Amino acid sequence: MLLKIIHSLFTKGSVAVVNFLILIISSRYLGVSTRGEISLIILNLSVIQLINEVYTGYSLVHYISKFNIHKIYANGVIFTLFTTLATNAVFYLIGEQIEGYQLLFLLLSVMVILNTFNCVLILAREFYKMYNFLSIIQPALLLAGIFIYTFILKDFTLGAFLWPLLISFGISLSVSTIFVIRYVLINNTSQDFELKPILINGLYCQLAALMYVLSSRLSYYLLETKPDVGLYSTSSSLIESVLIITNSVTPILLSKVAITGNNLKSVQLTQILAKTCMLFSILAIAVVYLIPDSLFILLLGNTFSGSKEIMMLLSPGIIFLSFSGIISHYYSGIGKLKTVSFYNFFGFAASIVLAPWLIKDHGIFGAALTTNVAYFITFCAALIVFSKDNSLSIRSLTEFKNDFRELKHLFTSGT
Repeated sequence: MLLKIIHSLFTKGSVAVVNFLILIISSRYLGVSTRGEISLIILNLSVIQLINEVYTGYSLVHYISKFNIHKIYANGVIFTLFTTLATNAVFYLIGEQIEGYQLLFLLLSVMVILNTFNCVLILAREFYKMYNFLSIIQPALLLAGIFIYTFILKDFTLGAFLWPLLISFGISLSVSTIFVIRYVLINNTSQDFELKPILINGLYCQLAALMYVLSSRLSYYLLETKPDVGLYSTSSSLIESVLIITNSVTPILLSKVAITGNNLKSVQLTQILAKTCMLFSILAIAVVYLIPDSLFILLLGNTFSGSKEIMMLLSPGIIFLSFSGIISHYYSGIGKLKTVSFYNFFGFAASIVLAPWLIKDHGIFGAALTTNVAYFITFCAALIVFSKDNSLSIRSLTEFKNDFRELKHLFTSGT
């Protein structure tokens, strides 16, 4: 297990570096206003993906080993084509698409969702090396494309980001599809297939994910100007890179729990990893605090002055998220997405209530405060639910005395 986490950590670290370079180039050469447009496009794409992943998302991992994978795959492709057409039509009708990029956005949404669907199947079959490869190849291709558009073609428009994004996902989708057909859609023995439990479980999962996304991203729609959105979203992306430890652990935890089931070993692993990720997140934020604001301005440009202050404002919420994110993947692994939706609702409700008021009065500071409150409430709710479900004391989830010994045992035991 330790080797798998190291591989995942290396991959996520590489992806974080690539994404950081993408952020720097797009911010410095495309400008803060274009960064705001990019953030809104990515948010719209995320909403479409969240809706589609009622069927094709990571909640499906729970059913891969139980149902006929050929039927799962065929239904997933049909579901994707239908929902992406429908949701893109809605965005077009309400005027939330960028003029001139409607068809590109439709094609992009189909590619992104199908590629993620392939990755779900690959992860469920525990092809970690291919999963990690796909995780890094797409952002690497995107970085190369943005470099070509900005430095060679001298294109400093929104298209300098969107066209490379489309090309990178097109290549990644081709690779993942070939791999799925050759290595995943074989050795299938089960003939069982039920659509209803997949959709119900997926609905709870995506409701939880949507509430999580809007807990922090609702402010993008409420901030008054595109430059404000660009500054806030860029600062959010930078501080969220602290979650690299959590994001490296969660895919492995998800697949392990899905395979081993809801037992003492799964609970123990989740408990230890949640606390460990939270501790490392605190240490990472301490490092970010020591970096001078002038360095961020040098990298991103003068229009991003104050980005470090916003990052520090958001850091408490990131610490809470590093813990609750592990708990969420535990419940995903055992197929109890309703529980994740339940405790994410409280953070989402806080955002709905606080965001309009705080952002109107305090702008970006109000957006950061709203996110912190939402993540803290979600953290508390997840802590209470997890401890109650598994008969754990709150104290056992907040002390670290025996965790290092238990981690060593888990890693060396080969589980």
